[in-house]
Amino acid sequence: MKISEEPIRDFIKVLFLSYFYLLIVRSLETYWINRNHLVEGLAGYELTGLLADFLLLNSIFILIFLVQLISGKAFRKFFNGLVTTIIVLICLFHVLILRYYIHSLKPLDQFLFTYSFKEIFYTVTTSNTSFLPVVLLIILFLLIAVFFPGLFNKIRIQVKLFKWFCLVLLISVPLSYYFIRKNNNDNNDISRNAKINKSVFFYSKSYSYLFKRQHNLDISSEYIRKFRSAFSGKEYTSEEYPFLHNQKYNDVIGNFFVRSDSMPNLVLIITEGLGERFLHTFHGIRLMPFLDSLSGHSLYWDRFLTTGERSFAVVPSITGSLPYGEIGFLFLDRLPKHITIISLLKRHGYQSHFFYGQGAWFHQKDRFFRSNDIDLIIDKSAFSSRYNKVMALENKFFWGYNDLDLFQQSLEILDTLKSGPRIDLYFTGSMHSPFPVNNSEYYYQKLDRIANSSDLSPMDRKFIEKYRLYLASVMFFDDALKHFIEDYKNRGDYQNTIFIITGDHPMTEIPIENSIKRYHVPLIIYSHMLKGSKTMHSTGSHLDIYPTIMAFLKDNYNLKIPAAVIDLGYCLDTMESYRNLHPVALMNDNREIIDYLENGYFLSQGTKAYKVDAEFNLINNDNVNILAELQNNLDAFRRINLYSCLNNRLLPDSVYFHDLCFRHITSVYKDTINISESDKYMQIFPVLTTADKRQLCYDFSYDVTIDPEYPPPAGVIQIVNGKDSTIFWKSFSLIDPSKNTYNYPVKFHVKFDINHLQDSSFYIKSYFWNNRNGRIQISNLEAHQYQLSDCY
Repeated sequence: MKISEEPIRDFIKVLFLSYFYLLIVRSLETYWINRNHLVEGLAGYELTGLLADFLLLNSIFILIFLVQLISGKAFRKFFNGLVTTIIVLICLFHVLILRYYIHSLKPLDQFLFTYSFKEIFYTVTTSNTSFLPVVLLIILFLLIAVFFPGLFNKIRIQVKLFKWFCLVLLISVPLSYYFIRKNNNDNNDISRNAKINKSVFFYSKSYSYLFKRQHNLDISSEYIRKFRSAFSGKEYTSEEYPFLHNQKYNDVIGNFFVRSDSMPNLVLIITEGLGERFLHTFHGIRLMPFLDSLSGHSLYWDRFLTTGERSFAVVPSITGSLPYGEIGFLFLDRLPKHITIISLLKRHGYQSHFFYGQGAWFHQKDRFFRSNDIDLIIDKSAFSSRYNKVMALENKFFWGYNDLDLFQQSLEILDTLKSGPRIDLYFTGSMHSPFPVNNSEYYYQKLDRIANSSDLSPMDRKFIEKYRLYLASVMFFDDALKHFIEDYKNRGDYQNTIFIITGDHPMTEIPIENSIKRYHVPLIIYSHMLKGSKTMHSTGSHLDIYPTIMAFLKDNYNLKIPAAVIDLGYCLDTMESYRNLHPVALMNDNREIIDYLENGYFLSQGTKAYKVDAEFNLINNDNVNILAELQNNLDAFRRINLYSCLNNRLLPDSVYFHDLCFRHITSVYKDTINISESDKYMQIFPVLTTADKRQLCYDFSYDVTIDPEYPPPAGVIQIVNGKDSTIFWKSFSLIDPSKNTYNYPVKFHVKFDINHLQDSSFYIKSYFWNNRNGRIQISNLEAHQYQLSDCY
């Protein structure tokens, strides 16, 4: 068949424009990586990636050439314009995708769809990233698209040579497939991510997320059997509540402690960005001499894992050994009934406090803690004015406070509280963007002195230069922690306090070499009451902290704890040598449960199984039976997890109320409640005529549909005396004002004390009050009324 020169010219013009863009963006990527990171072998990775890009592009353009070949001149002109426009748009988006990749050398995928706009805005504004280069590149790409066709028209096309070029295009298809398969088998995250095309990766992952997601809510007995076979060693008691099992805690740390006469204080420090690698000499630097030294006087696990690649996973895992929900337990629209170390210890006389230098709204920590009846939340909105605010985005965004001030503010507040056992939770932030450091020049000069040392290799010097901002924040936190512990030693309760220190996840701004090390954090348990120190090389996870502490308090301080529990974890393994005794499912930064560790094998991305050695290196494994077993066990866990969290099947009501020392009064379940303009009052619970003068609690969970043209009604709790005079009145909103939609689920907790009431006779009303002639629909209502009671 004779091919005319015109369709060939049109095809080659668009193809070579794509080649030109491809060279620019790969060169740009290499430049940005080299400027912001230190990656050995980068040139080789990028050249391999460029070759793979060309082969993939050739494969795609075979289809484009066929369309151009069979189309008429008029359509071909329109088609060329359309393809050129798409190419330009892809390149423009590619630059934005690259900006995300440069941050942590991890390509963007469905991240945009799993985080709220508020969270994304917070992340961007605290990154101090300049987008001026992006704007300039967008202008450049547009100019190229305008002027390139005119320049190309001056070049003559030889049809004979083009036939050989077509052969190259055809060969590109199998070669492209070969490169993709080879790169997927690379167990080094840095090299694999450098080679892939970031746009192709993003669009393929986005497609899978948006169109192929499945809610696996089928939990047949076979899935329950698989789950319980993998997570064995527990006496499971119910198929309706699959996680529920008898509490059989064995205290594993009590022998390391001298028992005190009173219940110990617990200080839990969750350190932002603290990876295990920072505790030791890292690229020739001792970044954390104090914490490193402290670990030598502690119970220390150096093969420990967080359950999530981002900080959203750490709080529910540590405080309650809780499952993950669909995208994280904290993000469940309706938090299922659960028990945490906060709510349980509160019923046994503990005070509970959460200290955070940023906004407690982030990842909905405040909602979670309030649902667990925490006594005090101190975040950036409650700091003393004498502490300096940390600003970001060119001093336009109030980020919060650094860790030195966080610790100091907390000690001042603790001095004002009544005596008694406490559980104090800290979530630090200085090792997080924008990496605020007091006296930053001191740390930079310290790093410069280290870099100029003759003991350091040239590569390590370059490493310090590239990452000095992040390394300075690590050193700053170490000093802040040192001051905190030293100040704490001057307190009267220091000798009866247990410090638990861990990381939420490793810092991602400094490249991490493989998938499992993205979860690798330390666990340090330090106390004046310790008889000695011990380092454990056995694996464990954040899920193991809650059951370990409960067992310790039960056996050494006679703490009464629930007979039935839902802990995903186990008591910590105190074996000194390396072993992986218990399985753990892991959630990546896109809130997918696709990583899994079991029996010394690591399932990465749900598709590839590796053998894990004692240093957490990944070794290729070709045993298809092991891969299938890991995939099946993880699939069973995901199904049980989703079913239990989305259907409120963690704890039965009876167990929940009994174990938290509540007297359950009544519950209401209704499919639909329609409140119209004419409905003024609508009763929720029957009138309560007898109640102890103790804290009264209400839990509400429902789906709400609001009419934007009408104001929503309110909920009211009213207490009246025998003369029908109101002696207490409390209203609450039925909607979430932060939502920008008209249909969404709602869950909230209302509590108040009535021990101050003077009247001996009173009764309690609860109702919807439509004082503004509003309109609303409430469906799937579940409401509980209960009171504090004597503990069992």
